[in-house]
Amino acid sequence: YYTQGLEQAKKANNNYILSVLSNNLADAYQYTNRNTQLVQENLRLAIRSALADDDFWGAAMSASNLAREFANNRQYDSMQKYMDQAAIIFQKPDIKPYYRGSVYAEFAAIYLILKKPAEAIPFAQNAIKVLDSLNRVDNVLPPMAHLMKAHYALDRFVEAESAARDLLRLSQKQKAKLYIRDAYKTLSDIARRKNDFALALEFYEAYKAWNDSIFSVAKEQSIANNELKLALSQKEFEARYAARQKAAENKLLIQENNALSLKIWLALIFGLVLMAFSLLLFQAYRKKKKINQQLRLEKTRVEQQAREKMLLIGELHHRVKNNLTMLKSL
Repeated sequence: YYTQGLEQAKKANNNYILSVLSNNLADAYQYTNRNTQLVQENLRLAIRSALADDDFWGAAMSASNLAREFANNRQYDSMQKYMDQAAIIFQKPDIKPYYRGSVYAEFAAIYLILKKPAEAIPFAQNAIKVLDSLNRVDNVLPPMAHLMKAHYALDRFVEAESAARDLLRLSQKQKAKLYIRDAYKTLSDIARRKNDFALALEFYEAYKAWNDSIFSVAKEQSIANNELKLALSQKEFEARYAARQKAAENKLLIQENNALSLKIWLALIFGLVLMAFSLLLFQAYRKKKKINQQLRLEKTRVEQQAREKMLLIGELHHRVKNNLTMLKSL
């Protein structure tokens, strides 16, 4: 659905919808563990579309998401490039608080990936401050988890425990299993580092229960994702088969059209030859008719001459007879 919407947005040249849908499509690819190249391409499209629409806060959030994607793939040069781009856009005065808090959270996550917890802490704290002021409890959970992990990485157990308990309280309220599990895991690790093994075991058992629950859900989700991929593969195969059948039909149709065209051309050539032959016959007939007419005229003239000669001979005979008669009488 995101892909179809993206195609319609491209046709309509709607940059705002393009930025939103391409960003959501990148999230969908991340969620289904698809090719990271698709994630990066859609996030780049989200940035370009947001900047074209003067949506600086959306561009900053997409740039920070892309920087995090590059950090996860250890492409640190590209990561730094998009972090710098997000930071430049971030200087715009009209950045909305929600997007500002989201970018802070992304930067905190990136610094944790880079194993720089000290740099992650101020970003996580700013993200919590901004998002908490907006009552965006769901969005506060990620930066709280980042703050907890950063303090623990720096062996600041008091601050880490405080952050973990705050995270546990909010995540239980929101029924966010992943963050409940992470909070229990951190609390267990802190108790173990303090040599309070009974409390560490208690927290670990809670962590294990939540982790098993998440694993079960993840397994079901994985099965559902595999079934979805199978269905998509089946549809893709059917589409390719239909396209192949269509291509074969088109090829056959083209061959039939070519054969029909050949027959038409042959018929046309035959017709032209027949017309030429008929024209030759007609010309020969006219020539013969003309010759016969001339012969008849010549015959008539000869017969006329013959009749005139016979008349002259008869007249001559009559005169000779008259002359002989006259001589006899003399």
